[in-house]
Amino acid sequence: MTVTVICIRIFTIYLASLLFSCENINTGPGGPPLPDEKPLPQPVSASVTISLNGKTLVSYECRSPNAVIDTDRLMIELNSTDTRHAFMGYVGNNHSGNYPLSENQQQGKATISIYSAPGRPADSIPAHLTPTAGALQLSALNGKTCSGTFSGTLKDVKGRNYAINGQFTNIPVRAIGEGK
Repeated sequence: MTVTVICIRIFTIYLASLLFSCENINTGPGGPPLPDEKPLPQPVSASVTISLNGKTLVSYECRSPNAVIDTDRLMIELNSTDTRHAFMGYVGNNHSGNYPLSENQQQGKATISIYSAPGRPADSIPAHLTPTAGALQLSALNGKTCSGTFSGTLKDVKGRNYAINGQFTNIPVRAIGEGK
């Protein structure tokens, strides 16, 4: 055989293998979505638990959680379906991370508060609780959704120990800012 024939055969084999490899694009569960496919929406969930001296007073799932992000802060709202309890979370940053709790809103820290309507007189929750010990862990923030957990404790003037714990997953985030 001549060198020309060998080169033509090698080129033909190379071209055939290139064409066949292009047909084997991974479109299975681990592959990228095709242009006409839309990724499945991730489930949204959020829950809050309030306890007094280790006893659960209130535990609820939030049906309409939402969040608002500005250039340098994230605000999260998780209300109970009966509208008796409102959770407000503030993160003094717009990135994922672990934020220690603070009583006042400030850069690099988080504030969580529960606002409650009057309830049972014997062991009702105060109208406003803001834990100062604990943290808010913001595990994901991509501009469209956020996810994380929070845990905070405080002792009131009567010596009662309150704890506020919860989680939120894939909460829709709405962006605001100057001119919007």
